[in-house]
Amino acid sequence: MQTKDQKQAEIVKTWEENNRVGLLTAVGSFGKTITAIKCCKSLPEDTVIHVVVPRQILQEQWVKILQEWGVQAQVFVVNTYVKTNMECQFLIQDEIHMYSNDEAIVFNQAVLNSKWDYFLGLSATVTEKHIETLSKRGIKEICHISMKEALLNHWVAPVIEYNKMLDFTAEESKQYAEAN
Repeated sequence: MQTKDQKQAEIVKTWEENNRVGLLTAVGSFGKTITAIKCCKSLPEDTVIHVVVPRQILQEQWVKILQEWGVQAQVFVVNTYVKTNMECQFLIQDEIHMYSNDEAIVFNQAVLNSKWDYFLGLSATVTEKHIETLSKRGIKEICHISMKEALLNHWVAPVIEYNKMLDFTAEESKQYAEAN
């Protein structure tokens, strides 16, 4: 049985062997962010690194953890990134499933039109459509870690999922329907 650190090191090696381009899909809490940071640490310190995320809260989390690891990188929310020249040496796209399909007409530009030498996409929930879009840029899945594998190797803690039905008022039902 591998430790999580050993598995992350194996993923970094696979990424390097794949010309430093790939997609990492893994369950939540596996350590996709840490794996991406380990990829950053494998590059020269002067590498221009951009991280693209879908929400500001993730931007704040990335900024904090990059500082903790001593990695110099710019972190963008995707709606801001698509307004830049979208050019760097190493591009990390976190939660890439949120902007990597052909229906994401504006935000998929962060995937399809950005210029980079090295790339790492991170997600827990990609579909075949996402993989199809990514393949247009030569990005293939380099590692997939299922919940079963993560639990068997003790890389994540067991979880229990409960479905709780909620009663909505008429107004809440309307708001819920509009949000979807």
